Amino acid sequence: MKAWRVYAFNDMRLDEVEEPRAAPGQVIVKVLAVQPSITEVLQFKGYDTSNHLYLRDKIAREAPLQLFGHEFCGEVTACGDGVKEFQVGDRVSYGHPAGHILGIHTPGCLAEYAAVSTESLVKLHPAMSNGEGAAFQPATTAVAAVDEVRPRLGDTVAIFGQGVMGLTTLQVAKQSGAGLCIGVDVRPESLQLAEELGADVIIDARETDPVEQIRELTGGKGADVVFECAAGFTDMGLAGNATYMQAIQAARPGGQVMVISFPGGPVELDFMVPRRKNLTMRWVARPGAKLLRHTVDLIAAGRLKLRPMITHQLHGLEAAPKAFEITGDKRRYRATNPAQVLLER
Repeated sequence: MKAWRVYAFNDMRLDEVEEPRAAPGQVIVKVLAVQPSITEVLQFKGYDTSNHLYLRDKIAREAPLQLFGHEFCGEVTACGDGVKEFQVGDRVSYGHPAGHILGIHTPGCLAEYAAVSTESLVKLHPAMSNGEGAAFQPATTAVAAVDEVRPRLGDTVAIFGQGVMGLTTLQVAKQSGAGLCIGVDVRPESLQLAEELGADVIIDARETDPVEQIRELTGGKGADVVFECAAGFTDMGLAGNATYMQAIQAARPGGQVMVISFPGGPVELDFMVPRRKNLTMRWVARPGAKLLRHTVDLIAAGRLKLRPMITHQLHGLEAAPKAFEITGDKRRYRATNPAQVLLER
């Protein structure tokens, strides 16, 4: 079969490799659609981000090797010993487990076939497209983030960043009973999409101070819950690290700040502010099976809309490098979701 293998940072080649076999607790999937996450683009380019040291050493020891491709939709073609909840023909996707991550610790889905542990596998609803299946994993993170902070009915929620994570978090927060939902970004197309997907107020951070406007909207108090989805490396079109402090400043005393994004390097914060305000700061946990199934239900019912965010779909496994390019420069390409690769059959 064909699969992309990494030879070094910024060096990925389409090779012929042996088809995988299902170990106990695994299924083999025929990949129908796959997309590179922004984190995978950073990892491939050698940025000091999540799992960088692990990948640097693994590439040095084992290259060429199959990496990346955890955001996928696939069809089960074989089941390993002990697999009972999945059958041949099931369409499936994946949510990050607490342990070994597909595409990092084991070969991912930048290939025609992949062996996937059933630990974080979930069946997709027939109403979901293959593209929605590939976009499923980030949605599970949004569901887990909202579940972790559990906004109360009517709470004011502010979301910094209206990319994939911000837009999915916005929708899940609305579905969970949040009151006033405020979306903050700098891209006009992202703000427009946020409004279409349910934001009550949108704030263009290029034109106004989002912290001051959030305070004005809340009678000077601040938001009950703030989600930070904007930070990251500025040369990749992300917001740097300033939005972490903005999120803290925008929260009301006794409120919550949920950090979803990965930082663009070391973060400098004035910790007197969250201490004085008695804030609870949280980082998103891995979703369990219940939340994975709930995410499927939200998407299938149209309560969590992924299709409006899918802006670029390419065809054929050969298109993976272009998908990495688009995903790594979303502002230039006016992309929202990572670019998807649909495998032709």
